[in-house]
Amino acid sequence: MGATPPAEAVGALEACFGPVSYDLLSDRRGSRAWKVTAGRTRVVLKANTPEAERSRDKAAEMAQEDEHLLRLARAGALDSAYRVGAGAWKGGRWLAVRWINGALVWNALSPPGTSKAAAERTARSCCAWPAPGPRAWPPCMRQGGRMPMCSRPTPW
Repeated sequence: MGATPPAEAVGALEACFGPVSYDLLSDRRGSRAWKVTAGRTRVVLKANTPEAERSRDKAAEMAQEDEHLLRLARAGALDSAYRVGAGAWKGGRWLAVRWINGALVWNALSPPGTSKAAAERTARSCCAWPAPGPRAWPPCMRQGGRMPMCSRPTPW
């Protein structure tokens, strides 16, 4: 199973969905992400790792990401059910969102054979676009008539 997610986050998810199992997906740059399963429900749980060497201030970044998701939902640009929950834990912050099957954002937005660095630049420029609605979104975000379920590219 890898590193254990914060007990506060697990408790909140179990209160919503019942007993959960989890698998570590990512442990890098001061944050960890787990795929959490409860019956047929799947979510991604992300938490900062304050003991990490290169953690910067991931707790503040996670709080900012949560605020962006809340604002997108209030603006009608994101289904409010995408954000499952968020909160504090003894080491910082955690955030849980619905699991969506598919490709990583930077892989989905880049031509086949593109280097990872070039793909990341494409995704970052696309998802960082300040846009009030679908008509103003760049073409890569309008595919299928929907905004991707991200406020910024993350590898989970």
